[in-house]
Amino acid sequence: MVGIDEDPLGVRGEVLLAVPNWDGALLIADARYSLLAGTAEFLAAAVPWGVDRSRARFGRDARRLAEVYPELLEVAARLPPARPVLASPRDVEPGSALAEQVRLMESFAEGSIAAPDFARAWPAARRRRPHPKELLDEPFERLLAEVFFLLEDYVTDPGLRDPGDLTDEGLRHGVQAVVQRLRLLEEPRRG
Repeated sequence: MVGIDEDPLGVRGEVLLAVPNWDGALLIADARYSLLAGTAEFLAAAVPWGVDRSRARFGRDARRLAEVYPELLEVAARLPPARPVLASPRDVEPGSALAEQVRLMESFAEGSIAAPDFARAWPAARRRRPHPKELLDEPFERLLAEVFFLLEDYVTDPGLRDPGDLTDEGLRHGVQAVVQRLRLLEEPRRG
């Protein structure tokens, strides 16, 4: 295991690694961070979760490590995401389809919406959601996908349910667990 103050390549300073056709390159800067650049195809393969998500995560990590490595803040400031990356429900634009999804989840978890009503309304809000400004951070996106998969296992008419299908209560418990984890995303991260 290499510590952050040790140079894993045995070289002090910056190191540039490039693919033979120069479609992509990796700059290792003093072993504290690295920068990846390249064509759209190269970056899509190297960073399948997206450049903006990577830049947003680097910014969060830079703020978390600022006391020890203040130079990371300057690098993060020069490389902000091109689009905002929403890390939690507090980042969501009020009145958007995504805000509606979160509101429906919270209302259902609290018991103010019946399971069949939630099962019809939430996917409708999700279908309206594709909006270029709404790029979600991976943990947030995973939680929304979890609700989608819960609904895949739920049948609104109890008479049509097969063994193993979620009941109203099973769906509510699953959504409550997701809402709880969404709230954890809103808590400040500790270093």
